[in-house]
Amino acid sequence: MQSIAELKHFITEDLYIVPKSPTSDSPEAGKSVLSGNKNGKVLIVTELPLSEQNSLLLNKIMAAVKVNVSELAFLDISSTKLLDNQEISANRILVFGNTNDVDFIPDTKYEAVKHNGKLILCSENFNLLESDVNHKKKLWAALQNAFLA
Repeated sequence: MQSIAELKHFITEDLYIVPKSPTSDSPEAGKSVLSGNKNGKVLIVTELPLSEQNSLLLNKIMAAVKVNVSELAFLDISSTKLLDNQEISANRILVFGNTNDVDFIPDTKYEAVKHNGKLILCSENFNLLESDVNHKKKLWAALQNAFLA
């Protein structure tokens, strides 16, 4: 491999070294891991990025509870261990999938709980919701209590 000094003969433009984005192991990991509307009313915790099919299902779910998709913040489910360090403005957190590594996220599905003034509702992942109508019904009942009651 050539050194940067040797490349100056071939590249005439200025080059800049861009640092890698922080990982969960880096000291900068306390910085925001949220995406979407970081000031959104609802935080969606799921496996990101969403597939087109899962995105459509999420849009239908949010429309049913009268939440605009522009009001959503997103957190990858693999980053939930960093959730305690985040300033979260959302007053509702919807979790799609399993998060066994966060103490305050309940193990029970379809039963909303309060934690530090935030309502947390856990569901199965989008793929299971898509394929199993019983899980969809349970989620709908829980969403009605959490959003429309």
